[in-house]
Parts: sequence; C-alpha cells; structure tokens
Amino acid sequence: MKSPALLLLLLLLSISALGAQVADSMFQAADQSLLVLPTAYTMPKGSSTFTDYEIFIVQYAYGLTGRTHLSIAMPFPIVPEAFEYSALGIKQNYLRYGKLQAAAALSWLPKAEGLSLLNVFSYGTQKSSLHALVGITSDYEKVNNGTFLALGGLVNVSQRVAFISELMTYSEVMDEEGGQILTLGVRIKGDKMSWDLGGFRPFTGDAGDLLLIPLIKMTVLF
Repeated sequence: MKSPALLLLLLLLSISALGAQVADSMFQAADQSLLVLPTAYTMPKGSSTFTDYEIFIVQYAYGLTGRTHLSIAMPFPIVPEAFEYSALGIKQNYLRYGKLQAAAALSWLPKAEGLSLLNVFSYGTQKSSLHALVGITSDYEKVNNGTFLALGGLVNVSQRVAFISELMTYSEVMDEEGGQILTLGVRIKGDKMSWDLGGFRPFTGDAGDLLLIPLIKMTVLF
C-alpha cells in the first residue's frame, strides 16, 4: 500500500510543476517512447532521461548525438544482484523525411543471454503520431527466436494531455507463449517531466473480468 500512496504524492506534486514549464519545446520528456513501445524520436545531443516503471524497473538514457541514444535498464536496485539483470541498449535514428522518421534499436541482456533487435517507423507531429514496429528476440543460449509486431498512436487533447494506445502481437519468446497485448493510457506531459497513467490487457489465457492491469510511468528529461 505504501508504493501507490508514494506514487500518488509524487504525481500530485509533479502535476503542479508542469503548468510552470515552457510549452513550445520541440522535444518533451518521454517523446522517445509511448507507454511501452519506443518511437523513432531521439532527444537532443547531451540530454539524459530517467524513466521509472511502477518503481520496479528504472532506465537511464543518454543522447550521444542528436540521433543516437545509449541506455541501461534494470530492476530497482534494492539488492546488489539487481545490476546483474541490466539491459543495455542503443537506438539509432537513421531517417528524417518530413513527418516520417525511422530508427533501429538493439538491446542486450547479458545475464539472460538474450538479444532483441527492432525497427520502428514514426509518422506525425507533436499533436498526433502513429508508430509501427517490427522486431526479433533471441535467446542465444537455447537458440530460441521470437518475433513481435506492434502499432501505437498518440493524440493530444490539450497542450499538456495526450491519449496513448498500443497493440502488440508476439510469437513464442524465451519459452513463453505468444499472444497479444493492448495498452491504453493518458500522458500528462511537460518539457522536463511527464507521467503516463494507463494499463495493459493480455489476450492470452483466461482473463476473466479483468479490464486493465495498471501501469504508471514517470520520465524526467535533464
């Protein structure tokens, strides 16, 4: 019960700060991703982001150039062993043509001996955008490969609020069954801090009366 209360307190404090931020920035906190899926967009050279998923997973990303991101993600380091499960990543934006952008990304999980490679196309503006992604995941120890496809979209309903949706489908990966996942959410955004409030619903197995599993994400740009 302490974690939801802490998240709510942080959310209320940050919402009050959002209104004081400048509104005409070309790149805002969390533009590099939707709820879960990455976009083709990259932050300015020398910028950094810190992202916290549900407190349990944290990620740091750095803009090596205006087109290249380096990142590391891991479980929240409450024990030293958490660092062993880090995921190292790089995203390279290789196309900018009008409203269309494209990027390739590679993630490596040394402890799990896994790799993922994806390509994402993003089309749109800051007011609305559509994103299409295709990727492969490999467990190189067991020679077990999987594929996934995804579509996502973001639509601004005001200067500071946007609706986000994602639909992912994936084949068998890492000895797990494939399936589909739908995510829906709202982004409360500022130039330096954004909050994503939403949820996801798997379409595999018996979900019963389940509507959405809650998802909360905070991103800080600095």
